[in-house]
Amino acid sequence: MSACCAYAQKSYHLFTITVKDIEAALNPVPDEEDPMTKLLPEFQDFANVFSPKEAECLPPHCPYDHDIKLQDGKVPPFRPLYPMSQEELKALKDWIEENLRKGFIHPSSSPAVSPVLFVKKPGGGLQFCVNYHALNAITVKDCYPLPLTKETLNNLKGMKYFTKIDIISAFNNLRIKKGLEYLTAFHT
Repeated sequence: MSACCAYAQKSYHLFTITVKDIEAALNPVPDEEDPMTKLLPEFQDFANVFSPKEAECLPPHCPYDHDIKLQDGKVPPFRPLYPMSQEELKALKDWIEENLRKGFIHPSSSPAVSPVLFVKKPGGGLQFCVNYHALNAITVKDCYPLPLTKETLNNLKGMKYFTKIDIISAFNNLRIKKGLEYLTAFHT
């Protein structure tokens, strides 16, 4: 069904609208933030994992929280702050305010501290980073071997479908074992 509005003469056709167009205009557009609108039915039971709202808070502590084991006799590092530009200082202030609000970080007077730095993103803007090189140098390495890249690629031979999932606030989904959070402190 189509409705037509014509000017005084038949040769002037101003617009055409269908019932389908009217229904589409009247029905609300799905919320872009709602993960359910984008997920395949097979993943809808896990919608909370993809929710931007769920990414605004830390997950609860659990038995497999990240454990940082220091080598015997090693003292946690206390590294100096790197110099920063005005742009970096503003980005640091914004990052700290946002992450304090979310509860991802809190003020600390830890004996261990690592410096922060910023890396320019390809699309513009600055990415906040903490330089944990000194801490990593004195941790006991997990001796569980990672699979070889070649072996992993061989396992993918013959596969038809691949997917990539972007995890919101992925870094903040890794909880540090209770009592060891002080090792991840950083300078500001």
